[in-house]
Amino acid sequence: MRHRIETLPAIPVDFTIHSTSSDVPSTGPSPRLEGLSELREEVREHKQQIQMLVDQLGKVQVSSLVL
Repeated sequence: MRHRIETLPAIPVDFTIHSTSSDVPSTGPSPRLEGLSELREEVREHKQQIQMLVDQLGKVQVSSLVL
């Protein structure tokens, strides 16, 4: 069985990083990155809470089957 490879025409991509503001100092994390790390922490905490609830649900289902 032969596979046919189709090629697409090349699309020029601009990889230039555009700064949103020129007066922001380059040292330290940007406010946007700080917000992202806070969101990641919240997501991690929520995942732990969800896992605890799932575990509790599993225990409830098992105990109701025993009855």
